[in-house]
Parts: sequence; structure tokens; C-alpha cells
Amino acid sequence: MASVKLNNPFVTSGYVSPDYFCDREQETNHLLEAINSSRNIALISIRRMGKTGLLKHIKFLINEQFKNQEVIYIDLMPTQSAGDFLSFLGNALIQVQHSEKNILEKVLSSLSHLRPGFSYDNLSGQPSLVFSIMNENEFGVGLNQLLALFSSIEKTLTIVLDEFQQILEYPEKNTEHLLRGIMQENPQITFILSGSNRHIMEAMLNTSSRPFYQSIELMYLDTISSTSYCTFIKNHFNQSETGFPMALIQKVLEWCRFHTFYVQHFCNRLFAKWLKVIDEAAINQLSIEILSSYEPLYLSYRKLLASHQYLLLQAIAAENGVSQPHSGDFIRKYKLKTASSVKSSLDVLFAKEMILNVNNQWIVYDVFFSRWLEHNWKMLNI
Repeated sequence: MASVKLNNPFVTSGYVSPDYFCDREQETNHLLEAINSSRNIALISIRRMGKTGLLKHIKFLINEQFKNQEVIYIDLMPTQSAGDFLSFLGNALIQVQHSEKNILEKVLSSLSHLRPGFSYDNLSGQPSLVFSIMNENEFGVGLNQLLALFSSIEKTLTIVLDEFQQILEYPEKNTEHLLRGIMQENPQITFILSGSNRHIMEAMLNTSSRPFYQSIELMYLDTISSTSYCTFIKNHFNQSETGFPMALIQKVLEWCRFHTFYVQHFCNRLFAKWLKVIDEAAINQLSIEILSSYEPLYLSYRKLLASHQYLLLQAIAAENGVSQPHSGDFIRKYKLKTASSVKSSLDVLFAKEMILNVNNQWIVYDVFFSRWLEHNWKMLNI
């Protein structure tokens, strides 16, 4: 495949090529080893940490380097039912086997009992298969038939199901059990189940009464190391003949909490300025620009929360993380209510995925939102 050259090397969505992918060597090697050893694995990380980029990097490497292997990537987040699941899988099969004569006819014939039809993308006009599922049994039979068609690829197959926790939202409540059984019946296929809600994924995989209990290896995705990220950023700015001192790169990483999406977004905007030398003033100015650009969204969040919930959210941001939110000192400093009120607010904010607990510290999930809250609190308390 020809190398892709980007004007801006800091990719903020999707995956391009290894040239624009930072580190993850250990994680890449671990996933490749699991695939080559036919071990099913679950990849868990918080959102925007680079999980999907890593999975697409694996797909790229395998599809480029191993002609006897095939990786199918499916994002389950847009799916709302078992029928959607089958539709996405069927369309993936057609894309992989697009060169095989009559592949569409084979899919339609094998799954005719699921009343296949077509929908059309409003933008591209491209048709997509749609299956109608009346019950869990139809889903199980249809999935087995699709996997049998996948076996005709005559390659070692890996299926990646991203945002796997989405199956819990399906009206077909037996989906979790059916998928576990079908995976057991198809040991020739390796499955990677990935999810961005750690709490839900761990409950699915570690609860003794659940179908996937201790049946799959767990892998957690953390931040990229400071050394690797600094080198990656420095090298790309060097190629554009832009001076970017390592100390300031470290400052950017810390401000973004080493969280992949926010680092990439910040560096993308910084690179787009085409500065000859990046100094602290440029970093500070861009920080304000980014927070200002998101301000209308962040102001809308305030309307969605009760005042005591918002105050707690701001207090957590102002502290840049807090380990003891129920302590008297913390409550008094930020003029919160009682410890019981703080607990109920924590529960609500956690349920809304506005905060999360990392290494026994509560932090605001969205890094830029956290920095905006922190900045506003400081401005009000000068």
C-alpha cells in the first residue's frame, strides 16, 4: 500500500498508517501474540485513549504483512439491536469478499429467513444490508450462518467487536449469552472484544453469573509513556523545521493528562500555526483558544446538572483530581453541602460519565472540560 502523506501529522480521528501512530509497541505485540495464538482477548480503556486507533493499527499490520490472515473490525456503538449487529457483520463480510463472485447472493440466500433488505446512506448513496430479527433464536441462527460464510474466506480470521458493551442496550436480552455460546462453537475465529466503559466491561467479564465470566483474557490500555510521546511530537515538529523545546512538550502532555485524543488535538492545532519556534506564550494562547472554542458546549452542561452536582464537578476540576471528596476540608474549601450530598452527587456524575475514578482519584472525564472548569474557578477566586 502506498504511503499516505498528511499535511498535519497529528491525526485526531481514525487511523492512517504507522507513520502517524505513536508507540503502543508493547500493546501491539501483546495483541499480535494473542491473535497468532488464537486467544480471545478483551481490550478495555477509557474513551479517547487511543483504543480504536490501536485496533485499526493491528488490522493494518496483519492485513499488510500476513496474507493468510484477515482482521474484521466492527464498531458496535451505532447498533441498537441484534438485527443491527448482524447487518454490520454481513456488510463487513461483503466488503472483505467483494472480489468473490456472487458473495452478495450467497449472503441473501443463506439468511433469507431473516428478511434481508437494503438501506442507503444519505450522503454516499451506498447500499447496506439490513436484517430483521424477531427473536433471540433468529439472531443465533443467523450469526452462525454468517460465521460459516466467513469461514469460506480460507484465511485465519479475527473479528474485532469495538464498544462491545453496547450489546447490553439491545432489546434482545439474551444476546450476551448467545454470543458467548457462538464464540465457543467457532474456535477457528479469534475475537477481540473492546470497550470504553470499564465498569460495565468488568462486570460482563468478571461476574460469576454472567456468560463471559473468566472466559477471556483482559488487557487494559493506559496512557502512552512520556518519553515515547515527547519523541513522537518532537520528531514531527522537527520535520517541519519548527523548534519545540522538550520542556514545553512535557507541559502540553501534562496539561492534556497524556490522554491521547487531547494531546493529538492540541498538537494538531499547534502544528497548524506553522510557527518557527514554539514558546510558552504560544502554548498558553492555544490553551485559551481551545477552551474558548468549547465554551458554548460546556455552558450547556451546567443546565443539565443540579447546582450541587455542578459545584462538586468544578471542585474536582479545581483540585485536578481528588481522592477524598467526602472529607471535611474538601467540603469546606469548595462550600459544598454535606458528605451525604457529595456522595449522591458523585453517583450521579459517575452515572453520567462526567467523572471517573483513576488510581483512587476522582477526575473530570473530559480533559478540556476539566481545564475549563479549573480556569473558571481560578478566575472567580483570584
